[in-house]
Amino acid sequence: MDAESFNSDMNQMKAELNKKIVELERNQKPLLEQNRKLNDRNRLLQQEMKKIEEKLRHAQDDHLTLKDSFERVLKENSSLKEKRAFPEKIEEYDRYRQQVLEYSKCITALRQAAAEKDRRYDLLALRFRRLKKCQSGNGETDEDKQSSFGGSDGSASSVSLDTITEDLEGSVHCKSFESNYQQLVREHRDLQRAFATVKMNNVEVVHWRQKEHVLRDQLKAANARISQLENIIQSEMSTQEKESVFTATIEAQRDQIIALMARSERLD
Repeated sequence: MDAESFNSDMNQMKAELNKKIVELERNQKPLLEQNRKLNDRNRLLQQEMKKIEEKLRHAQDDHLTLKDSFERVLKENSSLKEKRAFPEKIEEYDRYRQQVLEYSKCITALRQAAAEKDRRYDLLALRFRRLKKCQSGNGETDEDKQSSFGGSDGSASSVSLDTITEDLEGSVHCKSFESNYQQLVREHRDLQRAFATVKMNNVEVVHWRQKEHVLRDQLKAANARISQLENIIQSEMSTQEKESVFTATIEAQRDQIIALMARSERLD
């Protein structure tokens, strides 16, 4: 009797345990399904995290490259600003401009003076030729005048006083004209030498103008380079902002994965 009662108790206990097991399996089935889904999602998140870490490594490499280029650009930008704001270059540029203006005024004045001298020279040459023609038209030389003055009879009546006065006035006028002519020739030679000097200075002016154009081109190139560097700096700053957002997203996803893993462990 004891054995039978014991067996019946054991069978009853076994049946109750089987019921509990069936009930536990029925209750645990949704949890197992949820755990399976969480494991699948965890696996997908780990794969996504690997991809994000790979992108992060590439982004860090790009960041280092851009950082080096950014520092190099900053140095170049500072050097270009120093060159652009260098006071000696600006003073030299202004000094060249003043020299060009002074040389231009000097050239204009000398050209006007040369034109006036040429006009006076042509006028005096014309008067000199007319005087030569007048003297040659008289048909008398100094010897003819002396012979007519001291003729065979030696009388003073053979020479007219008016003719002597005219000859003296013509001689004085000729000497004055020759003196003016020689002075004008000297002035003309001095003017030619001054004009040659101005031509040499004009060559220097052309050289300074060419140098001025070169300085202008260098200044324009420096301004264009500075604008380009500023654009690069702005793009670098936007890249850094994108990288910070990307890093924050990775950290948030990593925290989410850790929370899911902890929840999965609690379910297990």
